[in-house]
Amino acid sequence: MSFTSGALSVRRFRVLDPVPPTLPQTASLAVRRYTFRPINPERGERHAFGWCNPRDPIAETFDYDDLVDGPFLLLGARQDRKHFNPILFKARLTKRIRAVCAERKIARLTRQQRLVVEEELAVEVNRETSPVSAFCQVLWDLSTNMLYMAATSNAACESVQELFSATFDLRIRHESPAIIHGRHDPEELSPLQAQQRYPESGRNFVTDLLQDLIESGNSQVELHGPLVFQDGEGKLTIQGEDAPHVPEVNTALHSGRKLTRATLVIQEREDKWRATLDADTFDLKGVLLPIPTLPNAEEYLSLRIQSLLRLFDLIDQLYANSIESIPSIPSIPSIA
Repeated sequence: MSFTSGALSVRRFRVLDPVPPTLPQTASLAVRRYTFRPINPERGERHAFGWCNPRDPIAETFDYDDLVDGPFLLLGARQDRKHFNPILFKARLTKRIRAVCAERKIARLTRQQRLVVEEELAVEVNRETSPVSAFCQVLWDLSTNMLYMAATSNAACESVQELFSATFDLRIRHESPAIIHGRHDPEELSPLQAQQRYPESGRNFVTDLLQDLIESGNSQVELHGPLVFQDGEGKLTIQGEDAPHVPEVNTALHSGRKLTRATLVIQEREDKWRATLDADTFDLKGVLLPIPTLPNAEEYLSLRIQSLLRLFDLIDQLYANSIESIPSIPSIPSIA
């Protein structure tokens, strides 16, 4: 996924440690230490992962000035993998062993000889195989110390999270609905306390938006399908732009089901955003920004970033408003 063009999916993180004042001087060396290096088949490598220049993913060298633009640091993460088909590899190995036995005029290879042939063939096949590449962009807002990953899969986010922490020696944490809610709590809950007290805060929020739309006919946002409800009985998906108004939705709400995913359309003056919101994670998927394509790539990128951050601000405002309307909840025991 990319911040630079097209629809995107985003997961948000908070950097827990302050931005180092020496970052402009140290970032180049830190990133260079973890820069992507192509797979070396001679070493038996089949996986490579590291930073790349998001504006030029195949550039072998880059520094801090290539990544920073005002208060934003834009990084690219690249992962290459090589996969062998085990059936084809086994067939080639069998053929190679027969050829070696015929050449040496022996009936069979010893275990050690077989391992040598297998290792030689693995290097050969590795050299022949093209890698499958995956890219992810990471936006670090140095002014707010928030981090945005253009990915929402847990595996990808965890890999990039570890890479970021190793590179800059900074801790980051997923900005989940419960944690956001915990900061609004008068007791200023810890992340663990917030998760215990508000485990379904995101689902309650999106469900309240839907109920407000149905009951009052007007809402601060439009909701469209697919609407995904989930509870102990399983998952219910209702498709279509008019999904909020079909009878099945009222039935789901009356039975106590919570909305876990919905497409939101938010409008502010002339601007309109569209995105699918995951209620449990606050991940945004399929985000469409109200920014026309511009010939100047850097100007276009800057406007897209500003528009994306404004979308998160608007969702945060909606969420804060919903929290204010929720009755106070009894305190939970402190956690040692």
